[in-house]
Amino acid sequence: MKIIEEKDGDLGDLSGVQFDSDIRGGYAYFWSSGFIDFQLVDYIKEVELVEYTTIEVGEKSYQEIFGTLIRHLK
Repeated sequence: MKIIEEKDGDLGDLSGVQFDSDIRGGYAYFWSSGFIDFQLVDYIKEVELVEYTTIEVGEKSYQEIFGTLIRHLK
């Protein structure tokens, strides 16, 4: 796992995590402007389990935002 911290990007300050195993890898990035990016890839099947996604958080719950990602990680 790798922690990401960057200042003054296109969408503001960025905090995030990148994760990899022999089977799956992906990331979740949190922008100070209220956006979240994430993706999950299956390295064995060579497919995106969760396509590259950018969401403006607004009033959405974590379940709405990360539900699909979490289901694939179980």
